[in-house]
This record gives sequence, structure tokens and C-alpha cells, in this order.
Amino acid sequence: MPASPETLRRELGDAFKNRAHLYRLIFDVLNERHGPEEAEAVLAEACDRRGREVAPLLFEGVPARPEAIARRFLSVSPDGGDLYHTRHRRRRQVSRLQCMPAR
Repeated sequence: MPASPETLRRELGDAFKNRAHLYRLIFDVLNERHGPEEAEAVLAEACDRRGREVAPLLFEGVPARPEAIARRFLSVSPDGGDLYHTRHRRRRQVSRLQCMPAR
């Protein structure tokens, strides 16, 4: 019998939390061996490289506006973007989008 949507949503959330713990442990090892600045730089570079791999296709044809970029990101995110709690605030000419993992 297939898992219920609630079970799948919970398992997906758990998988994301597990990945976050893995990043934390990788950071800890890098920090112990190379110090906090280098640990942060290595993880930031790896994340940047991955972003550069996927961004050209993911954001092709998307206007360079924060709202459009956020909508595109959430449209292809797990569970239709519902895995993340999002808030969007616009003040004057500044737009800010926050994505927080669901708890």
C-alpha cells in the first residue's frame, strides 16, 4: 500500500533535516582540520558551484526580479514548495524573501 501524503511529507522533511545534520558534521570536520574561516569558505564554494550548475536551466526565461525568482524556486521545490515556510516583504524598493524549513 502506498504511503499517505502526510507520511511522505514527514519523510521528506526528515530527509532534509538529515542532510542539514550531514552539512553540520562536514563543517565540524573541516573546522577541526582547517579552522572556521576555511570551513565556511569550502562549504560556500561547494554551494555556489552547485547553484551555478542548476541556475541556467532553472531560471531560464525568469525575469530578474526577486518575486519571480522566488516563485520559480518554490515551484520546483519539494512538496510544491510547502516544505518551506516563506515570507515575502517589500519595503520601498527593497524586496526580501525568507525560506525557512518546515518544523
